[in-house]
Amino acid sequence: MASDKPNLPEGQFRATKLWQEVIKAFRTGMPRGKKRLRLRVYDDCFAGCDALQWLLEHLQTTELFGTVNRTQVETLLHKFVQNEVIVDIKRKDNGFTESTYYQFVTEPRALNFVDETPKPKGATHDRPAAASTEENEGLCIANEYAFTQCSYSSLAKTRNLGMADQMYEDPRSLAGAWKVAPEQLAGVWKEMTLARLLQVVELPSLDGVVTYKAVNGHHIAHNASKMSSPGSHNNDDMPQWVLLAIKCVAEWPEGCTEEFVGGLPVYQGLELDVLRSLVVHFSLQTEPLISCCLGDLFAAILRLIREKKSTALVAMQLCLLLLPQVNRARLHTLIRFIHDASQNRELILSGSKTNFDELLDLFSPVVLRPSKGQLDEGGVHDLITYLVQQHPNVFKIPDNLKHDVESRLLDVSLAQGDGTSATQSSYCHRVSHEEYDKQKNMSEEFLVGLLAKIVNDKEMPAKMKKKRLHQFEKVYPQLYRQYHSSPPL
Repeated sequence: MASDKPNLPEGQFRATKLWQEVIKAFRTGMPRGKKRLRLRVYDDCFAGCDALQWLLEHLQTTELFGTVNRTQVETLLHKFVQNEVIVDIKRKDNGFTESTYYQFVTEPRALNFVDETPKPKGATHDRPAAASTEENEGLCIANEYAFTQCSYSSLAKTRNLGMADQMYEDPRSLAGAWKVAPEQLAGVWKEMTLARLLQVVELPSLDGVVTYKAVNGHHIAHNASKMSSPGSHNNDDMPQWVLLAIKCVAEWPEGCTEEFVGGLPVYQGLELDVLRSLVVHFSLQTEPLISCCLGDLFAAILRLIREKKSTALVAMQLCLLLLPQVNRARLHTLIRFIHDASQNRELILSGSKTNFDELLDLFSPVVLRPSKGQLDEGGVHDLITYLVQQHPNVFKIPDNLKHDVESRLLDVSLAQGDGTSATQSSYCHRVSHEEYDKQKNMSEEFLVGLLAKIVNDKEMPAKMKKKRLHQFEKVYPQLYRQYHSSPPL
């Protein structure tokens, strides 16, 4: 039996260190062996009654604790089962019983400290591995701060952190409805999104702002399919402890529930430790959530925001559709967290700054980094501030975008000779030659007005004006020669 008497943990994380000492001693000293149950043999396991007796004697002879009785130790072993320190050899989740045989879990979990404790020689079991390396990293980080885990279903009941209540029709299902290949569908989403984006950012071309190859139509289609009515995302890729940690800080102190702390004491400064762990987790990614290749595009949106243009919201909605689905979902969760934590008057993160300013400084490198072009650190802060202020609407799908996609898909379908159905024909209709000429003239008037605005803008830097005029000439050479050479515009 283990007879070592470790020093009493003191200071910050005292409860966590105490929990860790018990687990280390239990893993190191608990005898285990081979057990036969029916026709199967299990290695490195032990009976619940033996674990109860060993742990009771160990705790009673350790100076870290006072009087310990059998009921308390049984409760502790039940916590071990809940936090996956030990597991039923039959993989049943029935809590702790003396008649059950157990094995030690060998993959890292939020409170089992696998990475901190020695593993017995040959200790293996057939428990499924963690979902991803990223999740393992998050769980190992959580060890320092004593997080527990819960199921996604129970988490969804306690806080809406992106669980979709009412899903839109999956745009990818349109591929079957219109009889087009998935690649064609992605191309249509890409084409319609960029066309709308070009219109709202008031630029003659997106050349030099974002490369066409950098935009993935499959990302756009997926993002549009994973939206709920208020603009929420699924967070299936997020480790559970991260969602629990977000809930703890955003709703402090009510968010620090028994389900979260797992029976451990809540100490002063816990919310700050939880916040630090979130910063570490989000900082593990190699690139910011908004890729550097989209930096110039977001710089163009920043101009609209600073000029208080009404098209800024739609432009931001379109740009966020270009993000990879995982990045977009995480960005949405992070922006909502910053908003909720900033509004929490019970939460004090800094003695010299507001909660919002503190969170902005901590998480802005995770969202978007300054570029050598038009986006400096102040611009990054302004963009994130806008995202937080507009968080209920900025992740929604822009109005009529789906209608544009369906209309374009109809054209593609007709071009392939697939015909059209009664329901499909309601999305568009043939226009007369007069109506076509009228729409063409309206488009030309818009482009001429845009050219005039570039030429007559006295606040625009000369370098920027030259660049935009060059873009306009490259895309619309005939209009440029016809109207730019005229004296008055």
